[in-house]
Order: sequence, then C-alpha cells, then structure tokens
Amino acid sequence: MEKGDESVMTGFKRCLDLAMREAGFILNEEQLERFKLYRDELKRWNRKINLTSVADDRGIIYKHFVDSVLPIACELIAPKSRLADVGTGPGFPGLCLKLIEPTLRVTLIDSSHKKTAFVKYLIARMRLKEIEVIRARAEELIRKPDYSGQFDYVTARYLAELRQAAPYCIPLLRPGGRFIAYKGESVKEELDKALSSIRELGARVIDVVRPERPLRYKLLRSFVIIEKAKNGQDTDSLIG
Repeated sequence: MEKGDESVMTGFKRCLDLAMREAGFILNEEQLERFKLYRDELKRWNRKINLTSVADDRGIIYKHFVDSVLPIACELIAPKSRLADVGTGPGFPGLCLKLIEPTLRVTLIDSSHKKTAFVKYLIARMRLKEIEVIRARAEELIRKPDYSGQFDYVTARYLAELRQAAPYCIPLLRPGGRFIAYKGESVKEELDKALSSIRELGARVIDVVRPERPLRYKLLRSFVIIEKAKNGQDTDSLIG
C-alpha cells in the first residue's frame, strides 16, 4: 500500500469513528478495521456488479453503516438474540448490526446470487461466527421449520411496502418476536394500508420510533415495530 492510500484509509476510519460516536457508539480497533474492509470490498465489488448506488465514503458511512445500526442505538435490539435480515442485499442492515453487536446470531437472506456471494466473502474475510447467509426468497423460508417461527427479530430495510413485506417477515418470528421495518420519515399512509394484513398474521404495531440523536448527515428514518402475538394471546385484541 502506498503512503497516500494509507492516509486515505486512516481518514476514513477517523470519519467513521466520529459518525458512530454521533450515533452513540464507541467502536474498538477491530470494529473499525472490519468496517474499513467492508467499505473497501463494497467499492471493489461495486465496480464489477451493481451492489449499491451509494458508493462515496460519506454516503457509505452514514446512509449504509450508521443508518443500519440505529435500531441498536434506539435500544430496539437486545444482545444475544437471533435475528433474520430479509432482503439483505450487500449486508444492510444485518451484517452491520452483527459488527456492532457481536453476540447476535444473524441470518442474512437474499435471492440474489451476486449479493449473497459478496456477503459470504466478507464474512469469511472478517472471520465472523454465528452468522449465516441464505440465498432464497423469504416466502420459501417461512415454510421451513428451521426458519419459520424461530427469530427474535426480523429486519427489512428496502424490501417492500409493509403490506407486502409483512407476510414474508412476520411468520419468521417466534411468539413475542418483533419485526423492525426501516422506513422513511412519514409512514402513516403505508401503515394504514398494512394494518389489516398485520392483524391477519397475528401481530400488532406497537411503536414507530424515530432516532433522536442529531447527526451531521440528516437521515430521515423511522422504525415501525411490529410484534407477533405471544402463545395463547387473543389476536383480536392486538390492534388498538
């Protein structure tokens, strides 16, 4: 590596560290190195295959890395939980969540061969444990006992509107598990359209959370939190 390249890398890690501190995280050196590797490989692979339209350093840091891990900053995800990320693409948010909270047991799900190949490669390079990559559609996995009803959390960042995503995500949850849908600033209309579908799946919307920490790079993000009924709970009482 040439001296100029090294200074660029150091600059990236410094910017990442500052951005994560803004969001409430203090990263250790191993985490910073893994996120740097993530950025390097994302850019390298993106020159050959279309992984993301956001490929500048500032966008990668805020729109991908920081945005992905905000549910942990908002205390929406507990350590040592089992999490499925549906439509993970190049690992957003699931792989980022794993890098911030290593105790999570993570399953990354996507139907794209190229994108799953990318995240498998990254996981191997990072030597991560308790994380798997499944190339499949979520509608296939909800019929498999190893995945249906097995997860504490399911995340989806850019999957689909709630009424379309709910039937693929909620069945993966254990009773009492939560679906965390990454949405924009305004979600009322989308929620209204999805409520009947969510109720039919034996779940309820329990909160819409918006991150409160101010960031230099404004992210218009809200999280719709949908909880699956616990065993024996009357589903007719789920929607208030």
